[in-house]
Amino acid sequence: MTKTKVLTALIGSLIILFAAGSQLVAQAAPRLYLDPATRTTNNGSDFQINLDIDAETKSVTGAEASLIYPAADFDLKSITDGGFFTDFSVPTKANGKIDIRGYFAQTFTSKSGSGTFAVLTFTAKKDSGTGIVAFVCSGSGNDTFILDTEVNNILSCGSLNQTNLTYSSSGQSTATLAPTNNNSLSTATPNTCGGTCGSDVNCQSGYFCYTGYCRNPACPSSTNCVCTVATPTIKPRVIAAATITPTPQAGDLTQYNQPANFVVPTPTPAAKNNSNKSPLLAYLLYGGAFVILSGILFTIIKLLRKKSTPPPTQIPPIQYPPVQPPP
Repeated sequence: MTKTKVLTALIGSLIILFAAGSQLVAQAAPRLYLDPATRTTNNGSDFQINLDIDAETKSVTGAEASLIYPAADFDLKSITDGGFFTDFSVPTKANGKIDIRGYFAQTFTSKSGSGTFAVLTFTAKKDSGTGIVAFVCSGSGNDTFILDTEVNNILSCGSLNQTNLTYSSSGQSTATLAPTNNNSLSTATPNTCGGTCGSDVNCQSGYFCYTGYCRNPACPSSTNCVCTVATPTIKPRVIAAATITPTPQAGDLTQYNQPANFVVPTPTPAAKNNSNKSPLLAYLLYGGAFVILSGILFTIIKLLRKKSTPPPTQIPPIQYPPVQPPP
């Protein structure tokens, strides 16, 4: 076998192993799901929907499910604890919106595996039509989420399903169980504009889930998904006529709009102000004169002293008698 064939075989084996590992990771993703996925119910009858959790091998410390349902179609009768978490609360359950929380109040407690999060009981009020119970999930961790031991949200919004309801006036209620893994979630047809939704996957292409309803991304506040573009009003622009002012010539005062009694004032020469001269010049003049006079006075005094000094007196030398040597 040549080196090229060996290298090709190794690359192919790595690709197969990588694909198999990715498939295993996808299957092991924690999720929340509604069971059953579809149900037919009669007007005035009660029906139950289980909210289940499958943490797989992950250790989870808490979860929250935010659900929406058509309040005009059926009433929420009760919500009971499913037992997966030790602590359970329902902070919101009104106007077609339900928030369900489960957690472990005891510190450093977690759990893996699957189980029932909560059981919801509804009473149908219609005998025809369809409706859904769906999750609200934005991925921000503020609505539907699952928390691990590091308090990180490990739930993917794409793994969530919904329960599709069909109302009937008579007959036996039927239900279709929810899928047991992430690769066989409900394939119900996504809703169009105005249909209820829990996430973007519940809306058809070109729409997104906005406050529980499928809307046009360009104008989410429009209930019919038709965006109205305001036509701008063009106002005419008024341009004032320019006023041309003639340029006066030098010495010509007639070009100005002067009053009849206007008199051009004659400038008065300003009086000389010698007080602004710097005193430094005066100091220099006085100092120079003082130096010159001092020099002249010193010279005169020196000459006078020279004339009044008498010439030196000549003192004759003293004559001493000669000294005789001893006999």
